[in-house]
Amino acid sequence: MKMKSQTATGRKEVMKKEELGDLILASQETMYRIAKTLLYSDADCADAIQETIVKSFSKIHTLKKEQYVKTWLIKILINECYAIMRKEKKIVSLEGYAQDTGTMAASENESYSELYEAIYRLPEQIKITVL
Repeated sequence: MKMKSQTATGRKEVMKKEELGDLILASQETMYRIAKTLLYSDADCADAIQETIVKSFSKIHTLKKEQYVKTWLIKILINECYAIMRKEKKIVSLEGYAQDTGTMAASENESYSELYEAIYRLPEQIKITVL
């Protein structure tokens, strides 16, 4: 990212929304992978990413250093994923899990579904380390 010039008051100019939009577009695959690591459902991932985008545009003025904008964006995403996890608190019975696993394995193609499922079963403290 290019550095912003300083204004007459000595304050740096805030990153422009167009630049943030470009960064979000360039980071969409990374954002999806991180959301998928924490959340199982694609719909939940999409919700987390959408909320991240909305919050990042509305809170762009809180960004302290432009050089950390991607880290800031990812932190917002992780917090949104945790919020969704707290809100839903999905509990699956053992019988339901066995049925879901059987149908999932049958419909799997060359995606990373097995990997995401294994990561999803990890304890929360370890999940974030896998990122």
